[in-house]
Amino acid sequence: MKNIESLVNPHILSLVPYQPGKPIETLAKEIGMEPSHIAKLASNESPLGPSPRAMRAMRNAIHEMHLYPDGASLKLVAKLAEHYKLPENYFAIGNGSNELIELLGHAFLNPDNGVVMSQYAFAVYKLVAALFNAPCTEVSANIEFGHDLSKMLKASKGKKNRLIFICNPNNPTGTALSLTAIKEFMENVGENKIVAIDEAYSEVAIRKRYKSAVELVKKYPNLVILRTFSKGYGLAGLRIGYAIAQPELIRAINLTRQPFNISRMAQIAATAALDDQIFVRNVKNHCAVEVEKYYAFCKRHNLRYIPTFTNFILVHVGDGKGFFQALEKEGLIIRPMAAYQLPEWVRISFGSAPENDRLIAAMDHIMNKRTHART
Repeated sequence: MKNIESLVNPHILSLVPYQPGKPIETLAKEIGMEPSHIAKLASNESPLGPSPRAMRAMRNAIHEMHLYPDGASLKLVAKLAEHYKLPENYFAIGNGSNELIELLGHAFLNPDNGVVMSQYAFAVYKLVAALFNAPCTEVSANIEFGHDLSKMLKASKGKKNRLIFICNPNNPTGTALSLTAIKEFMENVGENKIVAIDEAYSEVAIRKRYKSAVELVKKYPNLVILRTFSKGYGLAGLRIGYAIAQPELIRAINLTRQPFNISRMAQIAATAALDDQIFVRNVKNHCAVEVEKYYAFCKRHNLRYIPTFTNFILVHVGDGKGFFQALEKEGLIIRPMAAYQLPEWVRISFGSAPENDRLIAAMDHIMNKRTHART
């Protein structure tokens, strides 16, 4: 029998799997602490839990779980069409926005047609390019670690570049582009390039000058917007997201989609959550209040940070891994950024007010110990 590795497509062997934040249960076992005492502020999850309307809908639907889901997610699509005031054939539903990124890869990527993305953008774009053995052009970020659209536009002119990912607001830096800048980009990029604007953090964008690009979809047939129910609606555990684009592009995505890719429970919860806009506003308002605590912490210790548009903050702490490990001992999980070529930085998600207070107190203690060690 041949070694299995010798049978695997060669380009697959070089893939480095995406590394999510450490699970609560894993850290609890490692340090001998009850899971209920662990605070996970690493994965940009909802600080207020799931949408209450979604929870009620799920409880009422438990008895339906012996049935297959609707393969076309028709109720959810109809609800999204009503929500955005767009035709129903402008929507495709994915198992999280991550699956939609992969479906775009199925539709448009191959060794002759690759990806353009920004440095310090969501790692899955590069992973999906590698999955399809497609070239990936990573464009250097601007001085604040955000997208440099002029450089990305220049890179997109390459013959081997077909799919352009713009993460707005951007994960993991928290930066955002203006709608004016995106419009200018779309006017100049050319119709033979597919532009995917990942708006996973749109609902929790806390700065007023952020504007979604959804309004541009009707004008540009090569534009697709990616959204998720994970952040603002608190449904990360159900894995459900959607794409918004003109029908021809939506059809290309749906051609690559597996049947029954969205669970019945996820469809029910997401459909109900769309009516919970008060909850979404509460999540955003909560983050807008809590971010000020982190700004104050950074200023107190003279730490560089990136002013954020969303529900997390990127902070320069010097030794990201060491800082992360010190907080782990206290039952606090944040995200070291070495995987994003930012080893001196950490990303911190905004949790509940008590969780944020606890984390900041622990970080104050670490920073004060550093100060005393130097003096």
